[in-house]
Amino acid sequence: MAVSQVADAPASESAPGFRDPVALIYGMALCSGAAALIYEICWARMLALTFGSTTLSASAVIAGFMGGMGLGAWLYHLVGRRFASPMAVYAALELGIALSTMAVSPLFYRLPQWFVAISRAGYGEGVLLGARFAIVLALLTVPAALMGATFPALCTALIRTVRGFDRHLGMIYGINTVGAALGAVLAGIVLIERLGLSSTVRVANAVNIMIAAAAIWIARRASYAGADRTSPGPATETTHIPTQLPRVLTGAVLLLSGFTTLSYEIFWFRGLRFLVGNSTYALTIVLVIFLMGLGIGSLGFRWSLRLGTPERALAAVQSAIGALAMVAVGVAWLFLRPGTLHDSVSVFSGALRQLPWWGKLLADAGVAAVVMLPATLMMGLSFPLASRLFLGDVRKLEARVGLAYLLANIGSIAGSIAGAVWLLPAWGALGATKLLAIVNLALGLWIVGWLFWRQKDRDAALVAVVPAVAVVLLFFYLPERFEFVGERSVFENNTVIRTVDGDLATVQVLENPLRPYARGMAIDGCVIGVTRNFYPRLYFKQLLLAHLPMVIDTRHRHVLQIGLGSATTLSALSIYPQIESLECVEINRPVVQLARQYFTHESQVLDDPRVQVHVEDALYFLLRTERRYDAIISDGKQNPGFSGNATMLCHDFYRYARNRLTDEGLFVQWIPQGMLPEEFRIVCRNFSDVFPYGAVFSYLDRAVILVGSKAPLAGRPRMSMAEYRDLGVAEALASYHLRNPDAVLAHLICDRDQLAAEVATAPLSTWDRNRIEFLDFKAPYSAYKKAPAINMILLMRANRRPPGEADDLIASLDPNVYEACQLVRSAYAHAILGRFDQAMELVQQAVATDPNNTEARNAVEHIRTLYDHAAQRASG
Repeated sequence: MAVSQVADAPASESAPGFRDPVALIYGMALCSGAAALIYEICWARMLALTFGSTTLSASAVIAGFMGGMGLGAWLYHLVGRRFASPMAVYAALELGIALSTMAVSPLFYRLPQWFVAISRAGYGEGVLLGARFAIVLALLTVPAALMGATFPALCTALIRTVRGFDRHLGMIYGINTVGAALGAVLAGIVLIERLGLSSTVRVANAVNIMIAAAAIWIARRASYAGADRTSPGPATETTHIPTQLPRVLTGAVLLLSGFTTLSYEIFWFRGLRFLVGNSTYALTIVLVIFLMGLGIGSLGFRWSLRLGTPERALAAVQSAIGALAMVAVGVAWLFLRPGTLHDSVSVFSGALRQLPWWGKLLADAGVAAVVMLPATLMMGLSFPLASRLFLGDVRKLEARVGLAYLLANIGSIAGSIAGAVWLLPAWGALGATKLLAIVNLALGLWIVGWLFWRQKDRDAALVAVVPAVAVVLLFFYLPERFEFVGERSVFENNTVIRTVDGDLATVQVLENPLRPYARGMAIDGCVIGVTRNFYPRLYFKQLLLAHLPMVIDTRHRHVLQIGLGSATTLSALSIYPQIESLECVEINRPVVQLARQYFTHESQVLDDPRVQVHVEDALYFLLRTERRYDAIISDGKQNPGFSGNATMLCHDFYRYARNRLTDEGLFVQWIPQGMLPEEFRIVCRNFSDVFPYGAVFSYLDRAVILVGSKAPLAGRPRMSMAEYRDLGVAEALASYHLRNPDAVLAHLICDRDQLAAEVATAPLSTWDRNRIEFLDFKAPYSAYKKAPAINMILLMRANRRPPGEADDLIASLDPNVYEACQLVRSAYAHAILGRFDQAMELVQQAVATDPNNTEARNAVEHIRTLYDHAAQRASG
């Protein structure tokens, strides 16, 4: 008895000794979906090492993966009809997936070298762009096509009749999608963190092999002597699926529904960033909720057929998607509005940060479910309904189910590209959702109109009345854009004067209404650049990144800055006449646009003929450029809790940067002293493992700057006091107690050799296994309170180890200036740990050692203020 016959018959009619295999086949669909999502997530990360993290690169991966899956589903009928056993074909497909992914995945890490060869062959940008897409398609098409072909293979294994179609299609698609959600959980929360990308792919390989073995077991125990579905003959009652809609209409529904579904995913992910955050865990759980909604919705396909004709059901579902999409952004808008509700659920809320990591994850899941689940349930139901009407006859199952899948995937590819590149930047997440809700409502009304005018179904319009009214009312009631609010300490005292939804992030300009020209720029709620009066510490960091490398070595001619921000660092670099070229890599185009418009003083540097800004991913730029630089200054966003930021702290990034330095070039990077101690150790290990020479500088109580090189730092021509004064550096840094070049260099705390010895036992964080990005979300909030002191103690311990070139670096400095700096650092570490008596004693020693040290005198008042705040908290 054929599997499909077994599936549609009572258990008592099953083949002797062989129980109903339907549950097992459903389980295989679940596992297959999980493996597919694991591959997609891992491959997207692997390919980003070569192609960067831009929208264009992500679109190439989506096009290669989803296009390949759609193509494989459509082409299946050319192969499947030649074999009597669909389960045997399915087994071959799963085995082919395992073998092809084993072969392809290791090649992703060889792509950087291949791409370097292509990019340096002298071809234009258009050729390079085409080469990037061609490489992705060449690598992904075969395994993705095999994955796509598994869907029609399972359908042909279980479906022979209309009853079988209604019973199994929604179940196969829904369970497979639920499996994809489980794969997202496994990859994003468990496997990649513990095993890394390559080993996670091998786990998925094992899953495919086990599925293939199970399929072979079923194929050997079931007889496929059923009727040939391709044999000629008139359609019968058991195979013909009557429909009142033309295939062009249902095909358009499949295509446009795929378009809107992927676009909604992009829009809602952006809106939810300010609620659940941008961590890897948060993005994973949002993806899981979205996929679960699609999968569970598909499981309701059979139930939906009992409520009326499938044509009416499809019209109702499309109209409901439009209405519920509007409800989704309406709920998100309520959550995002400043107030009690926002403070209760936002990632920037202090109360939410106090929760354990699993509590935060559940809270994120709850918010995502409330916003997205109702609409995604309807989206999941749309595909099996439209596929049923598109099919026409079960005997054409192999070809038309695959074609339906291909149409939906083509729409998804178009939606992912148009949504990110055009709709989101032009309309914002809320406005773009409103536009696409009209599209879904229009599809529903198109179906209703056809039924009303062509089929004389006078009651068909009733299914779209309520959704249409809801869409119209919400369209005019809701604003055009969300009101995003980030870090409360920053946003509550400042006014957002401009918000731009870029293809990669939401960029905002804030202004303090009480201070003249006090402005800051934020990406996804995190401040990345400021003017002097907005946030003095951040402004100081921007200046220091420009002046420190020039103080160490005045010979720099060609400088590369990573991250533009408010253009303060670039502007500070422009005062040096010896610099011949100033290049900047900024991944977010809106940052460049808003810097010009709102940071008018700093952004004047962009008109300097020496300056060139590249809008692209920094890793991709470092990989493709042939230029070498005397200084590379990394000023990218450094919040490890935000997905993607950890790549700027991994071993591969430091290696790429070192390769683009001249023989005596300097790599300079600020890292937050307040990051988790485990993260701090890993970053220091990555840095010291790549650069053979270097030093660590510490300023004020929170600023740590890494300086690395391929050559010793000692013995270089340093900046003189006359240059320091005449170029205006002394004036710029005077308020930060750096009155001369010696004061700048006296903040050296340890050299590269001392640092390497101190962190030798810390693990490396590589692209394949990026350990840093997973630590932040799981850390208890209390871990951050003492983190600055713990990290400073680590550096001070390194300072006591045998020096490499540290003695040579400080040999020319005033010993009293250097000793006072060390005492002030120790004082701050004790103060953060609550040891105020020891802190005050140390800072008084610093004043006695160097009476002219304004930083030491200022530290006395600062530590007293810290003590007063601690006493108030204790009494409160």
